[in-house]
Amino acid sequence: MDIPYVRYIGKNAFTDCLNLKVLDFSKKTDTDIPVLASLTAFMKSNSLEFVNETFKIKIPKNLYSKWLMAPNWEGLKKFLVEV
Repeated sequence: MDIPYVRYIGKNAFTDCLNLKVLDFSKKTDTDIPVLASLTAFMKSNSLEFVNETFKIKIPKNLYSKWLMAPNWEGLKKFLVEV
């Protein structure tokens, strides 16, 4: 899913999206990191498991460090892919 213009990801945005494969932010033209309300946005309902252990979040290489410093994103580090 190509989503370069998203600015906010709510706490249940992708909850139970078991077929989630890729979120692609690689075409972002600004340097603002989307606000991630909670890690639960990427988890199964009533669980501490991620919706899919192999999904990827593509981010621009030049924003990787900034992305990790933004609240909640460090918890998704294993899913972040620099492109």
